[in-house]
Amino acid sequence: ALILSENSPSSYVPTRPFRINAGPVHSYVLLGDGVTTKYLCEVQAGDELLVYDCATGLERAVAVGRLKEEVRPCVIVELTTITTTQDATATQEDIHHGG
Repeated sequence: ALILSENSPSSYVPTRPFRINAGPVHSYVLLGDGVTTKYLCEVQAGDELLVYDCATGLERAVAVGRLKEEVRPCVIVELTTITTTQDATATQEDIHHGG
């Protein structure tokens, strides 16, 4: 469920590559052991989560230092494949780049 690190430059806020924006609280996250899951709303400081680098294909466990739940405008993204399987996810609307 982890979506976006704040490492893109913006005229609104400085980059914060240590900060991650995540999806809705009912999303699952994979813990650092690569097997166990939790709901995003159950994650606590000190938990280790598995992160994956799409560019390199590498994964590693990282510890959560601090977390905060906020209500933000979201966009629902739906996917329908040729086999008519449908999936949906909600992601935070990017208000800095016009949504």
